[in-house]
Amino acid sequence: GEFVAITGESGSGKSTLLNVIAGIDSYEDGELFINGEETSYFNEQDWEIYRKEKIAFIYQNYNLIDSYTVLKNVEVALVIQGLNKSERRMKAKEIIAKVGLSKRIKHRAAKLSGGEKQRLAIARALAKETEIIIADEPTGNLDSKTGEEILRLLNEVAKDKLVLVVTHNFDQVKEYATRKVRLFDGEVVEDKVLNDFNIPNEDKTKTQKTTELKQAATIASFNIFGQPRKSIFIFLVSFIIVAVVFFLYSRAMIPITDFDLYEDYMNIYPERMIIARKDRKPISEEEYNLFLNDKRFKNVIYEDRIIDNNLYGSISTNKVFDGKITFDQSEVTNNLIGRLPKDDFEIVLSLHYPEFERNTYIQLLKNDSFSKEFILVGEGRSQELFTFKVVGINKSSNGKDRYYVTESTLKQMESLVYQYELVSFDIYSKSTGISKHKVKAEVVIDPELSGNEIGIDSNFLIAPDENLYFGSKMLELVKTDYVSVNRRVYVSEELFKEINLEGKMQMTLNLKNLSQRKSIERALYKKGYYTYMPYYEFDIFNPEVLLDTVKRVVMVIGFIFSILIIYLISYLIYRLILNSKLKDYTILRIIGSNKFLISNTIRFELIFFYTLAYFGFLIVYRFIAFKYDFLSSLFLKDYLIVYFVNINLALLLASRFIKRQV
Repeated sequence: GEFVAITGESGSGKSTLLNVIAGIDSYEDGELFINGEETSYFNEQDWEIYRKEKIAFIYQNYNLIDSYTVLKNVEVALVIQGLNKSERRMKAKEIIAKVGLSKRIKHRAAKLSGGEKQRLAIARALAKETEIIIADEPTGNLDSKTGEEILRLLNEVAKDKLVLVVTHNFDQVKEYATRKVRLFDGEVVEDKVLNDFNIPNEDKTKTQKTTELKQAATIASFNIFGQPRKSIFIFLVSFIIVAVVFFLYSRAMIPITDFDLYEDYMNIYPERMIIARKDRKPISEEEYNLFLNDKRFKNVIYEDRIIDNNLYGSISTNKVFDGKITFDQSEVTNNLIGRLPKDDFEIVLSLHYPEFERNTYIQLLKNDSFSKEFILVGEGRSQELFTFKVVGINKSSNGKDRYYVTESTLKQMESLVYQYELVSFDIYSKSTGISKHKVKAEVVIDPELSGNEIGIDSNFLIAPDENLYFGSKMLELVKTDYVSVNRRVYVSEELFKEINLEGKMQMTLNLKNLSQRKSIERALYKKGYYTYMPYYEFDIFNPEVLLDTVKRVVMVIGFIFSILIIYLISYLIYRLILNSKLKDYTILRIIGSNKFLISNTIRFELIFFYTLAYFGFLIVYRFIAFKYDFLSSLFLKDYLIVYFVNINLALLLASRFIKRQV
């Protein structure tokens, strides 16, 4: 190959000429030919390809990535060339051995001596297998002995290449130079051939074996594991941001309730407030009595699940009617035909009918023409048949059918229909530990079970990769061959006592004064109860529902605004960190990577840290979720949304930095 020495006084243009030849600096006058090809029309992409495939650099200040080991500094050049892991690792070790650094292969570049750093720079240049090696004052920072060793090494390992060496001391390179070029005031004043040289063979066609995305991921891994202090700091910042997004999303999106409600079955009226304990324990009779004596409530329905069922009846004329059932007879109007119920299983039908049919209903009641058999349907349970005596007909004021019975009748119906209490269970993914959804089921004792062992029937669907939890306790599924009409979970006597089913899981409070609704909800929440008023959820034309909707929209807007604030603060922090790595990214550009590769490297780094922080927070979440009600309501879709928000935040931060800095 040819060894060209470029000399001249300081400021004569040596380094500028080298940078123009390398495609780092542009030129205005004249023309630069590469293998006979003009370069004046080259665009940025052309120059990037040129630097990647044709040029290798050796600098006076080495331009090594200090946080990389000797091996990684050589290997990164091979990553950019597209070599796979096994091939580049083997080749890098061969080159490192050739320059005499095998014993220092695991040392970071920052720990090397000046001579060792220059040997490493030569090794990295050789790894690129380019036609041209450019060396800018390669011995400038070295003592004379080390400088001679470096020049001798460069001459030996680059015999089949064009080597351009800028030096202020021609005598030092005279022994190796085949051509001398001297500059003065930006012009070539001497161009002299000193020795014969062989024209290097044409460069072999290189085939890239890995995609640029894979190259970016590999370089990102070098940066992450090669800079532990920065990586830990970025992780901690990412962890805080992920946690804040989790909390903001939980507050903004998750309703403060723990009911599995179905609009089709809900007994909806303005005064109804359903309550349940936050700790998922049953409401005791003592608590019931306290609410019963609370003057804020018109009455309390302890057996309230029965009123969410539909009761179907008929007349001898084959007319069918259905509606909800209650013992609150205060709604009965003055248009009552007959009387109010007094004895068990007497019933008043509140029906919607035109005034001209009133006499017809009077006659039907007189003749006892109503069917005595009524069917109760609701909540996906089996149908229950009840026998009632119709003692009165009331004209419905709101167009909906409703039935009135005594409180004693309601309790008896509840005990017959709900022999077993409904309990809420959580289903978690075994692989991720994330709560997927909640499910309610009847709990029944099986004496053959012990400890946390449970069994389920065919109505209870659970996948092989799912675990069933009650609160924070994981249950052990051992039997699945039970048969029942309703969804049931069978438990041991020990677990049954721990679940503590002495009481009702929910209860209905009928408010006296609706204007106190919000204050009562807040007060009960502080005392450990969830509250739910179905009328204000399902009636979209109700002004209070519209107000709640507006509040929810405001919360969502607040969440989005908070994310923007987090984005701006995060960018300022990440910019400080990434600015400290700009030198490394510049070196990567010099040794052949393009803007696309650098950009994706930064993206991969931030995605990695956000993903690691996300799953790190999930581990912490397992220990704090049950302490914070709004967190324990998260489901799989919520985790996916939060992850999507965080990853997009990472991509936005990376894009902003890339646009401004890279």
